[in-house]
Amino acid sequence: MRHWLGQRQRRFIDLFAGIGGFHVGLAQRGLACVFASEIDAAAASAYQANFRMAPAGDISAIEARDIPAHDVLCAGFPCQPFSRAGKRQGLEDDRGQLFHEIVRIAKHHQPELLLLENVPTILTIDGGAAQREIYARLDDIGYRLQHVVLNAGDYGLPQRRQRVYFVGIRRDADMTFRAPPHPLLTLPAM
Repeated sequence: MRHWLGQRQRRFIDLFAGIGGFHVGLAQRGLACVFASEIDAAAASAYQANFRMAPAGDISAIEARDIPAHDVLCAGFPCQPFSRAGKRQGLEDDRGQLFHEIVRIAKHHQPELLLLENVPTILTIDGGAAQREIYARLDDIGYRLQHVVLNAGDYGLPQRRQRVYFVGIRRDADMTFRAPPHPLLTLPAM
């Protein structure tokens, strides 16, 4: 990955951007955000204050060709349809259907890397049907997909918040994904 980052400045888009968690992490690694989309007005206002970039609104109303070319597509797509606290309708819920907007844009632009985030129950809801569909749709458009469940509290943040991260690598891209080591399991040598 370090070699990939050093070749030229990489560009990313931030879909369902919220207040910009993906933006912070990728900008710290030298990537440039070229497009963001967020439908929630309060989150979009915070995003603009944080990054001096006004997110576009509803991604389903934006043509893929109107989104700039990019190397990485990030998306923290709505988790309510997959959450234990919600109705658990998965990809059948209107908000769950927004996953297909990611597929639409990735199919058009073919970025080398997809970084998607959601709640861990997306892996098991409806007997695993949502997970299978996510893997199948991204495979159909040329991506090798892996996922890892991480807990923010294990990485120094003051909350216990588990999230699943899907990493899609375009089949012709010369890169692999390695999950970050668990900080408590990688103690320094004495």
